[in-house]
Amino acid sequence: DGAAMSVAAGDLADSGIAVSTRGGVREIAFNRPERMNSVRPDMLAAAVAAVNEAAADPAVRVIALTGTGRAFCAGADLAFGTESEAAAFIHDDSTGMIDLMNALATSIVEAPKAVVAVVNGPAVGVGMSFALACDFAVASDAAFFKPGFEGIGLMPDGGGTVFFAAALGRSKALATILLGDRIQAIEALEAGLVARVWPERMFRERAEELLQQLAAGSAPAAAAAKRAVNTLALPSLVDGLAFEREHQQRLLRGADFAEGVAAFGQRRPPRFE
Repeated sequence: DGAAMSVAAGDLADSGIAVSTRGGVREIAFNRPERMNSVRPDMLAAAVAAVNEAAADPAVRVIALTGTGRAFCAGADLAFGTESEAAAFIHDDSTGMIDLMNALATSIVEAPKAVVAVVNGPAVGVGMSFALACDFAVASDAAFFKPGFEGIGLMPDGGGTVFFAAALGRSKALATILLGDRIQAIEALEAGLVARVWPERMFRERAEELLQQLAAGSAPAAAAAKRAVNTLALPSLVDGLAFEREHQQRLLRGADFAEGVAAFGQRRPPRFE
């Protein structure tokens, strides 16, 4: 496994993804701490490849998705350097971005082993979608969850509409999405968004103990239980991803998204028409 991992780590060195393995646990970390682990296309492609590789590796019994630094993932990187870069995102790259987000969510759900979100800090936008795509999440008490789409004129993506509804129920999911509720870790525990919350000072230690507990369990039983629960809880995932892709593309080309990005860059509230 060490040789295989050295190749994978080399391939991912400049991608914004860090990969490590210990005791049957494959950790895949969003690794752009200077940008709060906000994601770009190459980073998403690397994350998909890493999850798929871990899913196929018989030495890996548990997959952990986490972030380096103080954030889990702050969503898609909307800090465009130029107008042409913004235009490319909206008219060209955004289709690829949405497809890659969908691919990562799908790979997490379809992996035949437990995938745990180790939420060390803020999970915002599609970062929240990815955390909820995992089989369950554990969180530091310094973490929070926030959809983040309401301020930029978009809808959730990366399967967010499906995962939010499955985790929160229809009314709470819509309130969270439309109002942009910020859910602190303890509130997330009470709402059923996360399975465990630990103080930041002991978070990594406690999370590692839980991951090793999972790794010591029956892999076939975990895979069967995951498939059964997801069949019941996420029957509309494929349709939901397709709906998000179609309608997010329309929203990305709208005036509200342009205003939302401008407001984001100028650190002011958006003025939607």
